[in-house]
Amino acid sequence: MAKIVASLCLVFFPFFNDLKADELVSKEMPSDALVFFETKGISEFLIKVRDSTFFQSLLESGDFDELKSSDFIKEVSSTFDFLELFLRKDIWVLNERLLSGRMGVAAYEAEDPEDPNVVILIKPKEASAWLKNRIRFAPLIRLGIKRIGRTDFEKSVYAYRTRGDKNEATYFALNDEWIIVTSSRRLLKDTVSLQGTKVDGAKKVDPISKDIKYSSMIGKMGTEHQATVFLNTRKISKIDGRFGIPEKIEDPMLSLFLGGVVNQLEDSSYAGLVIDFDGEKLNFSVDMEKEREAEPSVSTKGIEILLPPKIPGYLGGISVYQPFSKWHRERNDLFQSKIIPGSELLKGKLSNLLFGASKDLEAGYIGDGLVFLSALADDAGKDENGISLPGFCFLVDLNKLEGAESSMHVFFEEMLSELNVSKSDVEIEWTKQVETHEEIRLLVARSKKSPEKNYPTPNCFQIGSRYCFSSSLDLSFSLIKKIQETESLRVSNKGLNFNLDFNQLTRFFSLNKKEYLSELSRARGDEQSGQRDFNNINSFLSTLQSLSGTYESNQGRLGFDLEAIFNKTSIDE
Repeated sequence: MAKIVASLCLVFFPFFNDLKADELVSKEMPSDALVFFETKGISEFLIKVRDSTFFQSLLESGDFDELKSSDFIKEVSSTFDFLELFLRKDIWVLNERLLSGRMGVAAYEAEDPEDPNVVILIKPKEASAWLKNRIRFAPLIRLGIKRIGRTDFEKSVYAYRTRGDKNEATYFALNDEWIIVTSSRRLLKDTVSLQGTKVDGAKKVDPISKDIKYSSMIGKMGTEHQATVFLNTRKISKIDGRFGIPEKIEDPMLSLFLGGVVNQLEDSSYAGLVIDFDGEKLNFSVDMEKEREAEPSVSTKGIEILLPPKIPGYLGGISVYQPFSKWHRERNDLFQSKIIPGSELLKGKLSNLLFGASKDLEAGYIGDGLVFLSALADDAGKDENGISLPGFCFLVDLNKLEGAESSMHVFFEEMLSELNVSKSDVEIEWTKQVETHEEIRLLVARSKKSPEKNYPTPNCFQIGSRYCFSSSLDLSFSLIKKIQETESLRVSNKGLNFNLDFNQLTRFFSLNKKEYLSELSRARGDEQSGQRDFNNINSFLSTLQSLSGTYESNQGRLGFDLEAIFNKTSIDE
């Protein structure tokens, strides 16, 4: 029960209505929760998901066939079927009646740390007696449940438990204004008493809203969010170490977003997550407060690093503060996700430089700020499947200018030996020459024997107090123009910044449609499945306009913010 509830909450909590301070269900649920989730208006979002073209295309995908056969989905589906039979209402009618108001879900310590006690509090938008009457006057339903606590609760409160072993029972209580479901009789009484009704034998309990750690989180992150999750990480870690929280995220995409966060959970006092969504813009924030430093983290207070310049065809970019980047690398590989096209080419000297592990850093030339970006380019080469690669480059801050060019040229020579886009065993032979563009000297390399369209045009150059290494000459020309024509480039005081332009990513995908279709069809085994997967990927890319995020670490606090901007039609359709 606990796993189903938690999973559903994490899936659906991004899109609910604003919670106001005086409406918080944390005032009506018992304190000492390990995990607490609250939101408002899940009903409207579920209907939008059901009717969206994106969700319909997802249902038709081959990947979803595997998901539908999972034990989790089967259990959820059987639960829905039971509710429809039990209450004689269509699941979407139940959704509108029960989930249009406020809802809270909390997990509490139990004898089995992997199966905590759970409390669900549902407060429908409009008071109604239909559910209570349905249970009272349906004999078949009464065969599966037993009324309890007639002398414990007020007459307006109806309490039940499922028949059978009391230790395995589910308890619930309801009146016209609220519904409580829990796996613990004690928690049932405590939660009912917090609704303002008299409960015989119930001890006075404080609500979650009075918990010091929860109050601290609310003080920093605010109350008026559409959804909030509170993790009492200190209490969780005392029970069984990490309470199922992984020490390292294996999924590469999640690693990019949350890689630096999970490592710190065990040593934190609490973690808070909030989400807001206005129909077009989604904001997701994580805030953690540490009680102790098991190992020193890197402070990003007072830093200033360049953000990726938005040149024509910009696909995405990452800017990092080198000490923070090295700290992050020890936990998760930032580019393992290949989330930005072209980043899979970063290895060896390039990867070491990006993550603060390069010996070249010790020479004193390279500073703390580094920017990586990827953009559409006609001279960036092709991979072994014939897919046209985007260009990529990265800019490094220079600590000193004298002698920098010769030192960077040596680094560039070593970088060329590792740049093998075709993944063949034959080492690419390069010709190198110095060229000038807009008064900037570039060292340019071109393949000796192979057609230039199949290989990139690596180059490097110094511009002001920064040095650039690039896989595309066209990209370098665009970057030089952008820097020279922009009076003040955008900067950030965060330790890590990333963003993606999904309009350009969709274009990149479409430009390589033939090659992607061929690869997907080969992977699936037939052209029809390949075409279906291509359409689903294209539908997903078209859903978003952009995705961006930041990390920061200051004085025992780790913060992460993510912003996604959607194409409105993808939600409304």
